[in-house]
Amino acid sequence: MERLAPGLLSLGGEASTPKAVDLLMQAVMKQFPQAIRAFAKTVRYPAADLQRGARRGGKGTSLIWTPSPALRKWCRDWNLTSESIYWWAVYVTGRWEEDPDLRSELHLPPSPLDYELFAPYQSENPDEPLAPVGAMPNKEEGLKKFLERATQHWEARVTYFSERGFKEAPLKADADHFDWFVRFQCGGENLTSIAVSVGRDVTTVSEAVKLLAKHVQVVRRPRVKSGRPRKRETRKV
Repeated sequence: MERLAPGLLSLGGEASTPKAVDLLMQAVMKQFPQAIRAFAKTVRYPAADLQRGARRGGKGTSLIWTPSPALRKWCRDWNLTSESIYWWAVYVTGRWEEDPDLRSELHLPPSPLDYELFAPYQSENPDEPLAPVGAMPNKEEGLKKFLERATQHWEARVTYFSERGFKEAPLKADADHFDWFVRFQCGGENLTSIAVSVGRDVTTVSEAVKLLAKHVQVVRRPRVKSGRPRKRETRKV
């Protein structure tokens, strides 16, 4: 059985890794700190609920994130609507709930290996391989028995994701690309303006923005004509 690299899983060939989302939100913090301040002020844990809903393509059901009204509004305000962002919000607000100082300092903790790997799996049968694995030294027949259960769990999870189209999809983006994406997606700046400011051609910037939109599964906003950038920089929060 093929082993999937933690943190490099994707659906339909479009990578949605925690690394990409973390780098994206760091770029948002750098260019639009008012966005993160608004997030810290309005979005509370749990920022979204994991529920069963229709799968992509309309076949069967799967677990999907349903954002809170506050998170939904924040994502809409900053053009960052995405299930990857919902998971990021759940994780960050959860950490902030545990340590309020992190919220007051606007500290964005790095995400765990992969969002989907940590999606809860509900089962009434603790012996089912997909169910979470926990060591029980007071009940099990030694370390060997636990390792056998852990191996079964790992292979069951790999099969689970493989059957749903997940595969290795390394992140292919430079740090500058995240800045370009944030300027375009959150700041409303047109691609030509961004390209001129960084001394690159429009095609390069456009392709980078398009690629990152796939990585974080955010629908790109409509392109703005040259000479009509939005005034996001002056917004008060």
